[in-house]
Amino acid sequence: MKIVEEVKNVLYQCNLSNNRNQKLVVAVSGGPDSICLLDSLIKISTDIPFKIHVVHINHKIRKKESDIDEKYVENYCKKFNIIFHSESIDIPKIAKNLKQSIETTARTLRYEKLFEYCKSIKSNFLLTAHNANDSVETIMMNFIRGSGLRGLKGIVLEREVDGIKLIRPLINIQRKDIESYLNQNHIKPRIDSSNDDVQYTRNNIRKNTLPILEKLNPGLHENLLQLSKISFEIDNYFQEKIKFHLKNLIISSNINSLKCKNLVIDRNYFNNLEKIIQSYLVDKLFTMVTNLSANHLNYQLIQNAIQLIKNKSSRKLNLPQNIILEVDYTTASFYENNQDTIHSDLNPSAIRLDGSITKFDNWKLHTEKIENINSTQKIEQIINLAKEKHYEGYFDYDSVGSNLFIRYRNIGDKFEPIGLAGHQSLKKFMSNRHIPISQRNTTPIITNGSKILWVIPYQTSEFARITHDTTTILKISAINE
Repeated sequence: MKIVEEVKNVLYQCNLSNNRNQKLVVAVSGGPDSICLLDSLIKISTDIPFKIHVVHINHKIRKKESDIDEKYVENYCKKFNIIFHSESIDIPKIAKNLKQSIETTARTLRYEKLFEYCKSIKSNFLLTAHNANDSVETIMMNFIRGSGLRGLKGIVLEREVDGIKLIRPLINIQRKDIESYLNQNHIKPRIDSSNDDVQYTRNNIRKNTLPILEKLNPGLHENLLQLSKISFEIDNYFQEKIKFHLKNLIISSNINSLKCKNLVIDRNYFNNLEKIIQSYLVDKLFTMVTNLSANHLNYQLIQNAIQLIKNKSSRKLNLPQNIILEVDYTTASFYENNQDTIHSDLNPSAIRLDGSITKFDNWKLHTEKIENINSTQKIEQIINLAKEKHYEGYFDYDSVGSNLFIRYRNIGDKFEPIGLAGHQSLKKFMSNRHIPISQRNTTPIITNGSKILWVIPYQTSEFARITHDTTTILKISAINE
């Protein structure tokens, strides 16, 4: 069968056949496309010994119908002894609270849950049932929105997100062929009634826009897919180019943080690049922070971002997906818009002083006890070393106490920077050091419960500093993963 062979070829192409008993996470709604994909994988699993994990997302958009869809998928999995997992998300309620469209909210949260499940079972592969028609519709949506050349790529066969390969085995298969496959195999999928609702942009394009254009040009479908291939090749060319610039451009990255995500870039480096490279970089940086595919920024937003970074005509620019671009001194930051207030929901972690690793959010700390320091020369060497190594802190062991913690800032925090007389608010210290606002809530702090010893990687405290009377030193090394 054509579809089964196509899916099998994609699996080989994506190296899914190399590892026996590989876990494949498959997103299954119960509709024609996803059931076609699932049935194909069941047939292929006799030749390639992978383990199928089905994940169904109940969006609660169609209420009772949504629940019936979930039960349908569950029963289908039971029939073939397939692992089934479901998640219920009240999309209409969340979309209303976020002031986003139901489409955007559903897509964002759906992928969030899918990737979470992949990580929970340690699977590196997520399969979805997007087909060639979906890709054509996406191209039209992006064209209408003004996404530029990158938006004309459509839906790609595979891409990697946070170490997980997202694969679309049906992306070269047309919807009519999927329907034919289901009929031949006597499979009756669930039909989503909301697919007929033209208030959703994609449905409107599929039911109204594309039929009109196809009357003008019956070959429109194939022409758009060809355009997609050309755009993909051009995009790949520029993606290779920006890889080099990203290494030099990004000052700090916190995109894996549990609390909030941000990227800080060097404005001077950015402003010296060609405009076409700047355009690709803005789109790429946005994508990295959101963990979504590209094409969420239209041409005008990208140009506005470039102008802001260049001229600093204002401080902030609001981007989709609740992302802020903020210019601050010599840097520009892309970050989630949840950082304007201080968050203390992530509990402090007690620092292990026995030499083992302490983990906190995306940070790792390692401690080392340096004993029998009785040489003035050696003390001076360590003091000078402490000035040079920003991610290493050196403290008088006997002064710090036995209970140390790592946390993020709290309201009212006071700090006494080494070399300066008296305390100041941590907020003022961060402002004086030109720490970008986007980074202040994810700047780790070492305390002994009452006093701040170290604002990583900016400054240690006057408290517990090394002196010529120090005999034992506590060294703390910080790693940001």
